[in-house]
Amino acid sequence: MSDKTLAVLQPFQITTPDHVREVIRENLGGEGITRFDLSRVRVPGPGSNAWEIPSPDGPKPVREFDAVIVFVKGTRRWYRDAYQPGTGRPPDCYSDDLISGIGDPGGPCTDCPHNQWGTAINAQGQPTRGKECGEYRLLFAKLKGGGLLPTVVVIPPSSLKSVREYLINLSDWAIPYYGVVTRFTLEKSDPVSIVRLSRVEALPPEAVAEVRAYAEGMRRVLGAVELRPEDVA
Repeated sequence: MSDKTLAVLQPFQITTPDHVREVIRENLGGEGITRFDLSRVRVPGPGSNAWEIPSPDGPKPVREFDAVIVFVKGTRRWYRDAYQPGTGRPPDCYSDDLISGIGDPGGPCTDCPHNQWGTAINAQGQPTRGKECGEYRLLFAKLKGGGLLPTVVVIPPSSLKSVREYLINLSDWAIPYYGVVTRFTLEKSDPVSIVRLSRVEALPPEAVAEVRAYAEGMRRVLGAVELRPEDVA
């Protein structure tokens, strides 16, 4: 198979927005789904090389999984003092559009001294090439064989370059991220694994239209989802 072609395999099943709303209405009545209700998948910490995928019987460890990405959101979080996992402490400053910071110091992200390369400090207190203000991507993924709702895959700063390269490659060939099934794998690295994304199969035009309708039907909820303190490694 050449780089310019992508074989169309078995169609990926996407539930219509009407079906999702019908099931939610039956189960939850007038409450509906909120930005806090979606399942999350994080890159595992040091010493682990397996995803923890949500299932009806609890988290399931897997080496890789396939999904259709239905929505992408960028976000930033900055802590004046090093964040300690498990404390639930909110950031001192954050941005959910990668443009303007809210909090202290706040203001335009481009000019912020904490958003400059080489300002990050590692666990040993040594400067690194990264940014002190952590930038993340939230990939809303409809898992193959999963439930009706998308799962939030939290992409940490260490994997941003890899994910960006994948999205740029799709853009180079005029392929929308919601037009393919994407495979999520982990590549061992120190201190945490790197997320690698690859194309598995192209969706037929009718399925692409269904994915777009699905995402548009849930855009209000998806756009409001925030990075939680426990998502920050």
